[in-house]
Amino acid sequence: MKAFQNKPVKNFPLSFHKSQKKVGATSFLADSKENMQPSMTGGVRDVLLMKCKQAIEELHLELEGEKRLRQQIEESLIEAENETHEKESELREIKFKFENLSGKRNAFILRANLLFSR
Repeated sequence: MKAFQNKPVKNFPLSFHKSQKKVGATSFLADSKENMQPSMTGGVRDVLLMKCKQAIEELHLELEGEKRLRQQIEESLIEAENETHEKESELREIKFKFENLSGKRNAFILRANLLFSR
């Protein structure tokens, strides 16, 4: 969205008659009845405005869905990171116990060798 904020609005041909000049999409919706051709007053304009309103509402709903999905993904990521930290802590604790037991085992073997070698 930010990429389009500073760009100028392009003029799109929205005319129904050859005599009608090109009008920018933003100004087209903002123009009053005086600036509209007779063919654009009433029903056709109302239909166009309703379609625009529907499109905006659909995009808004889609955006809200994307926001909810992003929040769920971020919560899942935080949960996974916390679980990873817990598992790493458990692994360090197990490694410490293993090294401690290995040291005791090696000390026991050394003492046994000294006793039996006499």
